[in-house]
Amino acid sequence: MELLAASFAVVLASLLMGLAGFGFAIVAISLMSFVWPVRQIVPFLFVYNLCINVVLLTQLRSYIKPSRVWPQAAGFIPGGLLGLMVLKHSPDSTLKLMIGVTLVIFAVWSLWGRVKTVSQISKKWGFTAGVVGGILGGSVYMPGPPVILLNSLTHTNRFAFKADLQTYFLFSNLFLVFAYADMGLFSLELLKVNLMMAPLMLGGLAAGSIICRHVSDQRFKRIAHGLILIIGCLLVLRALGVVG
Repeated sequence: MELLAASFAVVLASLLMGLAGFGFAIVAISLMSFVWPVRQIVPFLFVYNLCINVVLLTQLRSYIKPSRVWPQAAGFIPGGLLGLMVLKHSPDSTLKLMIGVTLVIFAVWSLWGRVKTVSQISKKWGFTAGVVGGILGGSVYMPGPPVILLNSLTHTNRFAFKADLQTYFLFSNLFLVFAYADMGLFSLELLKVNLMMAPLMLGGLAAGSIICRHVSDQRFKRIAHGLILIIGCLLVLRALGVVG
């Protein structure tokens, strides 16, 4: 049952990632946290996320512009160090509560938030988003929500939007790999499961990329964010002991 749930999470998460350029960790962690401890989910998803970064950045290479991303990357460093301390010293129930609250806030903003696109935003906000993303990334491997919110304010081209997110995610993954290895989170058994589910991840990613080029993604994203909201609420209730 655990492997079946993990397989479903990987397929759905990679589909959204290929379609929207983000959402892999958000969807996968939200589903897998019902059956796996957070400290096991983090290194499992890391392997896939790094592969996805490379694949999508190769496809989006003409849209890459590091100067747009460096404030967020710089902020990720102190935030990531703090987040790693939270991961190391917090009980699993606290980590799952953090995941649930983050999912609810992100889903509510995605579904009902109304923001105007601006031509330029202060670099200090990029740094701040990076710090918050680092805290979430280091602790529960969800570095995306604050940076996604920031980039949605400044991007009108969805391919440039995806390229900037993937550049940021690649930096965050390279930063975290050494910390996770030092904490002993990687294992040969987990890598075997990664290899077994790799075709599912690649298939979902390819399907999402195809849909992105030929179909409007607004309806799909609303459905996905609706599911994220429900899952986030359930995680919060479970972490608080309201439901079993």
